[in-house]
Amino acid sequence: MNKKCSGFSLVEVMAAIVILTIAFFPISNYFTNSIGHISQSEVLSQSHDIVNNTIEVLKTGEYKTQSDLDNLESEIESNLSSNYTLYADDYDLEMTLKYLDQNLIEYNDFTNIDQTTDVYLNDIRLVVIDISWNNGNNNYSVETFLRVG
Repeated sequence: MNKKCSGFSLVEVMAAIVILTIAFFPISNYFTNSIGHISQSEVLSQSHDIVNNTIEVLKTGEYKTQSDLDNLESEIESNLSSNYTLYADDYDLEMTLKYLDQNLIEYNDFTNIDQTTDVYLNDIRLVVIDISWNNGNNNYSVETFLRVG
């Protein structure tokens, strides 16, 4: 009896399963990592939006002192959950107001300013807005000049 068998042998099937398994794990790892990166980019994008909206509020010119900024900071932090669908639940917003003194003017290379604009330098403030999340492990910081008055 000479039977001709067609199909795959057990060795061929096992080899195919091993090759597919070896290829499957790195591909599934790429998907897992991409979900983490998407989540991080959502949080970073949201923190960027919060900082930009804060700068827009500061442009009104009503916030001229550090205590004004501290009050605004508290107000923004208390309204975060009502204004945003938060991707991180522990945002911490810090704002610092720096006056333009002579050292800061020299540091930022305002050397070509004529005498008529020196008056306006007293109205310019450097505002540093720093937002952090993940218990301070991640942060986004912006420094900008704002004219007050």
